[in-house]
Amino acid sequence: MAKIELRRFAKPRRAETKPKTVKTKVLSANNGKVTVRAIDANSATFGSDFLYVFTQNVRAAREENRTQRVETDANAAVQRSRVAEKAKVSS
Repeated sequence: MAKIELRRFAKPRRAETKPKTVKTKVLSANNGKVTVRAIDANSATFGSDFLYVFTQNVRAAREENRTQRVETDANAAVQRSRVAEKAKVSS
């Protein structure tokens, strides 16, 4: 029989302070602006700096997904109304 081992893991933590990152906006291939965050790999606070940049990237990705979902839902609603109008006209 397998041995069951119980362990406590470290609690998740937030980024402590905003690191001194280099934040620049560059043009992407499709002529859109993209924010690039860079951190110093030799920093004494690399772990917390990396966590901060990661959370900012996740926040931006979630916001982008939300806006795309809203646009998709709006387009679907318009298409449904057009189909309903065509059904009324044809009957």
